Amino acid sequence: MQDEKDATLLSVAMIVKNEEKDLPDCLESIINLSDQIVIVDTGSTDNSKEIALNYGAEVYDFMWCDDFAMARNESLKYAVGQWILYIDADERLSPDSQIFIRNLISTAKPEVGGFITSIVSKYIEDDGSLATYKGKYPRLFRNLGYPDLHFFGKIHEQISPSIYEKGFDIIESEIVIIHEGYAISKAEMNLKVGKNLNILSEHVRKEPENAFSWYQLGNTLYQMKIYDRAIECLENALKCGNLTKFLSANTSLALANMYLSKKQTLVARKCCELALLYIPDFHAAKVLLNHIATLNKSK
Repeated sequence: MQDEKDATLLSVAMIVKNEEKDLPDCLESIINLSDQIVIVDTGSTDNSKEIALNYGAEVYDFMWCDDFAMARNESLKYAVGQWILYIDADERLSPDSQIFIRNLISTAKPEVGGFITSIVSKYIEDDGSLATYKGKYPRLFRNLGYPDLHFFGKIHEQISPSIYEKGFDIIESEIVIIHEGYAISKAEMNLKVGKNLNILSEHVRKEPENAFSWYQLGNTLYQMKIYDRAIECLENALKCGNLTKFLSANTSLALANMYLSKKQTLVARKCCELALLYIPDFHAAKVLLNHIATLNKSK
């Protein structure tokens, strides 16, 4: 297995269930840059598995257990590449990213364990127009070997803690993944987000010191534009004190954006500065900080 890993640069890992509509476009976006495609199927009854096999993917069955981290970890068991990219069926790697991603990982410094990826999610506004929301997540990372490398979190699973635990850095990159899954009707979106909201609300009720659950609850409320409650939840996440520096920086940036929307520029600026304390080269925080400075000058 080690010899195979040495010869394989990039594995793409996915979990799939009944994705025959979206899966072909996703696989088209990664087929020419991946050395291995691992798909863990959690119970498809459509043609998802057949489509995956036609693209040369390795397909493994996994009984769904209401735990996204366990399903993701199952895919890590079969990945033999030096690096792993994880992506969902309703996502597509951008054309520009397809060009440079192999060179990026081939020339990565030894201390780099992962790359932060921009996820551009399309969604439909109240007036029916199409808009986008950008989030940042570590989707590309070194294959440190399962179980040393593992996801945790039943919903909104994360990988960064296990990378940091091994002493590696996670740095920003120009990689962009387009997320099509939220480009749905308002009713469908409310149903989808509402399910997550109920689960996460129960999590923080049972585990009030769980910073990650507060973080995800705050992000869900942020998507729903319930800003006052979102701010409260994200501030609770920071107060818990056990978020990774990556998540702490993203939490601070989200708070900055919400305070700016409430025209509280002083608090927004302090949140940006806090984000930069966690990640000094956090480009998005620098951009927002410059924007706030421009707004203050124009007053």
